[in-house]
Amino acid sequence: MGAVFDAIDPTLRSWIEDQPMWFVATAPLGADGHVNVSPLGHGTFSVLDSHRVAWVDFTGSGVETIAHIRENGRVCLMFTSFDKRPRIASACTARARCPSPATRRSKTSSLGIPRARAPEQ
Repeated sequence: MGAVFDAIDPTLRSWIEDQPMWFVATAPLGADGHVNVSPLGHGTFSVLDSHRVAWVDFTGSGVETIAHIRENGRVCLMFTSFDKRPRIASACTARARCPSPATRRSKTSSLGIPRARAPEQ
C-alpha cells in the first residue's frame, strides 16, 4: 500500500518538481459526459505551499479541463517517475478553480505561477 500524505512536504515537493510530465484528470457531473485526462509538462506546474498548487492550462483539445473545473471543481493530479525509483503520486481528492483572465494577469507573478509558453508544435 502506498503512503498517504496530509500535505506536500519538502521531499515530495522536490520530487514533483523534478517530473518532466504529469497528468490532470477531470469529469463533468452528467453521466453522459466524458472523462478528460491530459498530459502536461513544459514547466507549467508550481507548488504554492503545502496544500496549494497551480498550473498553466493550454487550450489544445477543447478546454475540457477548464470546463469541468468551472462546473464542479473536481480534479485528480498524477505525477509519475520511471527512473531509478519508480513512483506514482496522485492527489485524487483535490478541488480546483479557474481564475478569470484579469486575475491571472494581475496575480500570477506574485503567486509564483509559471508564465509558460505553449508547447512547440
